Amino acid sequence: MPQIFRSLRFRLLLIVLLALLPAFGLAIYNASQQRHLVQNQVQEDALDIAQSLANHQNELVEGARQMLFVLAQLPVIRGDDDLACKAYLTELKDKNPRYMNIIKWDLEGNMLCDAANSPLPHKSPFPDHLEMVLDSMDFVINGFVISPHTNERALSFGYPVLDEYGQPQNILLAPVHIDSLNQLLTQADLPAGSTVTLRDGAGTVLARSPQPGNWVGEQDPDMLASPALADLQGEGTLEARGADGVLRLYAYTPVFSPTPEELYLIVGIPYQDAMGVVELTLERSLFILVVAGFVALLAILLGSELFFLRPIEKLLGVTRRMTAGDLSVRADVAHEVSELSELSSSFDQMAEALERREQERQKAVEALKKEEAARARMLHQVITANEDERMRIARELHDETSQNLTALMVGLDTAGIALDKDPGRASEHFGRVKSIAQELLQGIHHLIYNLRPPLLDDLGLVPAIMMCADKQLKPLGINMHLQVDNSESRLPPYIETALFRIVQEAFTNIIRHSHAKNVQVRLTQSDHIIGLKLMDDGQGFDTSILASDPPAVGFGLQGMQERVRMLDGDFNIETTIGEGTWISMRIPIPKAEGEHV
Repeated sequence: MPQIFRSLRFRLLLIVLLALLPAFGLAIYNASQQRHLVQNQVQEDALDIAQSLANHQNELVEGARQMLFVLAQLPVIRGDDDLACKAYLTELKDKNPRYMNIIKWDLEGNMLCDAANSPLPHKSPFPDHLEMVLDSMDFVINGFVISPHTNERALSFGYPVLDEYGQPQNILLAPVHIDSLNQLLTQADLPAGSTVTLRDGAGTVLARSPQPGNWVGEQDPDMLASPALADLQGEGTLEARGADGVLRLYAYTPVFSPTPEELYLIVGIPYQDAMGVVELTLERSLFILVVAGFVALLAILLGSELFFLRPIEKLLGVTRRMTAGDLSVRADVAHEVSELSELSSSFDQMAEALERREQERQKAVEALKKEEAARARMLHQVITANEDERMRIARELHDETSQNLTALMVGLDTAGIALDKDPGRASEHFGRVKSIAQELLQGIHHLIYNLRPPLLDDLGLVPAIMMCADKQLKPLGINMHLQVDNSESRLPPYIETALFRIVQEAFTNIIRHSHAKNVQVRLTQSDHIIGLKLMDDGQGFDTSILASDPPAVGFGLQGMQERVRMLDGDFNIETTIGEGTWISMRIPIPKAEGEHV
């Protein structure tokens, strides 16, 4: 055995030496090669950063173009109702705070309506911007502007409103706050001393990082300091000294617009910092190699048995115990001064991960059991509720519909007998028969509504909710306020049915338990998501009952949660005793076939 150990020790020493020699040679070779490659790499990285930032700016420009294009097609903008136009633009600006204003001008430069409540009538302070739009007859970037009313700085965009014959009818201008442009420049992680500049074709700075306040609206300081930055074409890189005298590697690229050279995004990285990163990387690599080689050689010389074989035996013992099912065992050889300390640490981490996953699996199994139990209880409640509903319908059919039909038949027989003997008496009998038929019809309508209100299929969710509130809440003196945001189109029938049943069940809970006086219902729809919120000012309840096992809540609340879960939605409930209850849910709307977002 000692002879085997000595042979292993020698082989380990030889392996370490053979492994380190190529590493040292390669590190020295890379040190000479990377000095020639670093500049090209930094140029590519800087250009990638510039292109990425330009893409962010392009999204803002493209967003403005699409918004103005859509506005130019809307009847409320193309029409002559300036008050409606103003109201629409004001609402649009409130939803898009990046815009300083949205203005509609006539061809003579008179303001027709805007989103910032400017006094009317008002002449355009920038007639050349209107001329740019008319000359282009398309989307244009007007350039840097300062509001004459608020002194706010912005980048202005324009678009023509054409009549049915393709002739200019009006002009739309939409200036974007400069701060929106500056915020987009802060997304890049650049070395200290780097600069990012967005400028227009005239060299005016629209956004800059750092110190945007010192240069926005002024000529690009780096362009003034270096003529090479004054006349840029396409995209590329160059070396130049900035206004502060620092030698930088600049990468520049145009931001997409109708004329690509109208906006330029320029990134400047200090040349010395770029080279310094490479030098530091090389020094660290050599240092790590030297330390690793020294430790490895020292470990071999001190004795392979102490630093290798003993920990290996300990690891083998731990492995056997783990194989037997003991996941709590640990190698605990990190105190050993050997390379196996890292292996031991990794082994312990693996053991901890396995033990943690086993615990998580057990918790998941318990949670699954609880969920299955809850589903079983709900299934039982659903079956019971269905049977109760069938019994109620049967009672109604027997107690009301059946009796009315019997009375109708008797009334018809009586009227038929009286028709031959006393026509006047027969007329009275026919009147009673008609009254019985009307009561029968009302009862059937009531039964149909309880099963499924026809209004839900005919007119949709919103009218059905209003009718439900009118029948359930209003007779009890409970006020209901319904707010609908961006929900003009019909939803898939199964979603409308689920939402209606949720609202119906919520109204039932409010009537039975909350003692509320006011109920608010809000429907919102955006980005293929339908949102439903229900709020009441009732007595609320203790939320701890939601966490009990089984949950101390009724079938109604569980049913609402299950309906939302079946639609892959999110369900949330908040309540405080004495302060009412707040229920919200978000349900995804499936995309129509062939639809793209």
